[in-house]
Amino acid sequence: MQSEVSAPPRVNGGFLVFVAVVCAAIFAVNYARYGFAQDTFLWTIRTVVKQAFLFFTLSYIASPLHQWFPTRVSAFLMRHRATTGAAFAVSQLTAGACATTIWLNWPEIIHAISQPVERVLGVMVFVWIFIMLITSHRAAIDLLGRRLWSGIHTYGMIVIWIAYLLDYGRRTIEWSPYYGIFTGALLVILLLRGGLLLRRIVAPSSPARL
Repeated sequence: MQSEVSAPPRVNGGFLVFVAVVCAAIFAVNYARYGFAQDTFLWTIRTVVKQAFLFFTLSYIASPLHQWFPTRVSAFLMRHRATTGAAFAVSQLTAGACATTIWLNWPEIIHAISQPVERVLGVMVFVWIFIMLITSHRAAIDLLGRRLWSGIHTYGMIVIWIAYLLDYGRRTIEWSPYYGIFTGALLVILLLRGGLLLRRIVAPSSPARL
């Protein structure tokens, strides 16, 4: 998974295994504390979704950040944007598995904290994340073709960004200013990417890869 679609993805499998182990460890700690109870899955979700958001931000901001402010840090993020994107998917799908378990065993919790439209949007996002994860390799480009593969990953990241903004924006307004940190990060991404699009319109000869 990557926001920059001009180059084939290069995912560090070893790092993905590490991320999966971290997610499993988080679940194990909560399971040891609460057993097979709703708190085990709720606390796991609360932890891994923040980890997922961090990886999403690092992946999606890499390209515009490097184009606006090319530094060693931005170059590092560009080189590893596919890996951070895949790490986001692993983390978020872990949260999705926990949410599914809650839905199957304690559905009243899901109904209490979300609206039907939010649940439908959530399922759509998780399906898209899964598709992006399993196509994060060179063979997928050969099988799907670069145009279709690029569309899946480009628009997938946009859908995920929108879902994040709707979720954290609502939480910022209705729950706590703390969630403004996440909303702010999403708006920074919007400004950087929007600026590249504007620059491309004003000066078509300037490359603006998104």
